[in-house]
Amino acid sequence: ALFSADTVPALMGLGARVKVTSLREERLLPLGELYTGRGEPVTTLKPDEFITEVQIPPIAPNTRGAYLKHTIPAEGIDFPLVGVAAVITVEDGVCQDSRIVMSGVVSGPLKATDAEKVLKGKRIEDDLIEQVAEAALKQARPITHMGVSAAYRRRMVQVFVKRAIKQALLQTKS
Repeated sequence: ALFSADTVPALMGLGARVKVTSLREERLLPLGELYTGRGEPVTTLKPDEFITEVQIPPIAPNTRGAYLKHTIPAEGIDFPLVGVAAVITVEDGVCQDSRIVMSGVVSGPLKATDAEKVLKGKRIEDDLIEQVAEAALKQARPITHMGVSAAYRRRMVQVFVKRAIKQALLQTKS
């Protein structure tokens, strides 16, 4: 099954961590490490563990973000065919840091680390955004699922990565 949460990519984009508690211990881990990426089991939680806290660190100055998803709602189901969170820190038009996280493309939330590397330290312009979308697509490798072809999902990964980055850049500066 494909990972279909909307909140998780947005929270991962913000650098969220979760506190996991059991009778034995308490541990703090980046939200992305909670998911196996295999579908079964979905999470790394042990049978006696619970998430007791979600922590979002302070957002750096000049950081902007967006979460966009593409869906075809049917009978109350609103799963993303592709969901993309983009959180970008920009100073004088140059990317200082970024997080790009996708949903609906593999069996867990997917942090597009290769795409983030393409952005870092560079002036954000349309041709760079195209390169970022290509890097995200190479990492995503979407599959055919619920009647939606892998080819369509691949195209939507590119489209929504570009849109999420552009939408994030349009947000009001902090």
